[in-house]
Amino acid sequence: MAFMENRNGKFRIKFRFEGRQYSRSLKTSNEQKANLAKGQIERNLELVSLGLLEVPDACDVFDFFLTGKVQEKPTAAVIAEKSKKQSAGALSIERLFNMYFDAFLKESIEENSFGMLQTHRNNLERLIGKRTKVATFGTGDIQKYVDKRAKEPGRRGAIQATTIRKEITTLSTIFKWAVSNGHLDAAPENKSIRYPKGKEKPPFQTWEEIERKIKRGGLSDDEIAELWECLFLNTSEIADLLSHVKLNARHAFIYPAFVFAAHTGARRSEIARSQISDIDFESEMITIRELKRVRGMQSTRRVPMSPMLKSVLSDWVDDHPGGQATFCMPENVCFSRKARKVGSPLTPDELHDHFSRTLKGSRWEVVHGWHTLRHSFCSNCAAAGVEQRVINDWVGHQTAAMVRRYRHLFPNEQRQAIQNVFGA
Repeated sequence: MAFMENRNGKFRIKFRFEGRQYSRSLKTSNEQKANLAKGQIERNLELVSLGLLEVPDACDVFDFFLTGKVQEKPTAAVIAEKSKKQSAGALSIERLFNMYFDAFLKESIEENSFGMLQTHRNNLERLIGKRTKVATFGTGDIQKYVDKRAKEPGRRGAIQATTIRKEITTLSTIFKWAVSNGHLDAAPENKSIRYPKGKEKPPFQTWEEIERKIKRGGLSDDEIAELWECLFLNTSEIADLLSHVKLNARHAFIYPAFVFAAHTGARRSEIARSQISDIDFESEMITIRELKRVRGMQSTRRVPMSPMLKSVLSDWVDDHPGGQATFCMPENVCFSRKARKVGSPLTPDELHDHFSRTLKGSRWEVVHGWHTLRHSFCSNCAAAGVEQRVINDWVGHQTAAMVRRYRHLFPNEQRQAIQNVFGA
């Protein structure tokens, strides 16, 4: 016998078969339909008890008594596939990003690059919406994001097209990862996305060039700041800067780190990664530990030591406090409320902090960061007539856009080219 009850306006049927109770909602508030279903179940129960109807194996018992038809139970593979589709349909942008970042190996890229991915994520979630369902997200939604982002203010006026492209690249990378790992069937296409017109960065310029442009007037604070970001220091200015650092550095490692950056073109993160064993005083070569140049691999490059760099590093190594890191804490200090022990390797953030502190209040505080020393190294090598191939080998990962920014500093090549056209 079957029993019927009304729960919250919906009818539910219960019955027992072979010592087991079966119960299910009929998903209807219509009492007449519910009574018909109850009668069907009771008739089939009676037919089974009389031996006139047999319950087949591997069937849904409730559905069988309700309809009298055999519906086979889904296999584990079918259940898994259905569950995956249901999960994909319910997958939100926030959940997708969590899955990606949980599976992502932070050690596979530089710390500042991983931090940039986090920044991209914050902007994407903010404008797309954390609860937006991935299954309904398409190319049109990507375009809407680009349009919204292009209207937001940036450090230098509106957000640059290059920044937006990088954010969309991050989004596409996450979607492709989801597809390759079976979380999605397909990723939205982004080749047809329209971006705001980009702006090429101006070439690197000397201190005098920048000061002349500022002196003419008519520039906003943002435009002036952008000019100083294009600064490259000539060899004389590099020498003066290093003299200032030597006199004003608060810790013993700061001056050697500045000379290291100025005479090798190493990135901030590469300075932080450097180890004593990378310095070969016999061959007068320094090995730079990279992460950017070869995808998925910690590659290296070698740069010859200048006489000044060799002398400064030799003195620093003689007084080195210990440990493997080339640049480390020479005494117990605190940074950002975190105790740092003697010999602790410096982090990129700590290097940035010491860079700013050392130059603050001097004429050199317009120098924006360690990257200025890297660009100055490239520019001075170019101005001295060093072949582009050699410069690329020394600094690693030079893009065509970066080369164009200091290409005008090949004076002999430029002069020879114009003389070939118009004569001496």
